[in-house]
Amino acid sequence: MQPDDDVDRAVQLMRSKALRRLPAVEVGVAVGAAALGDLAVERDPDSALGNISAADPNAWRPKKTHAGAAHRPGGVGE
Repeated sequence: MQPDDDVDRAVQLMRSKALRRLPAVEVGVAVGAAALGDLAVERDPDSALGNISAADPNAWRPKKTHAGAAHRPGGVGE
């Protein structure tokens, strides 16, 4: 896909090739990408995928344990 292609072109390419992410290429160099969530925000912002994709980025940061390993909340015993 070219950087100036419209959403319809991205949808057509993603459907025909069963892609979830599509690079934008200019003169053989990747200059961006469109993801399925990007298209959902554009085409169907009230859908579950559109809402999730439009949300602010998750601010979760792993806590360091005493051994220095990352700790994920919600593990066994939590």
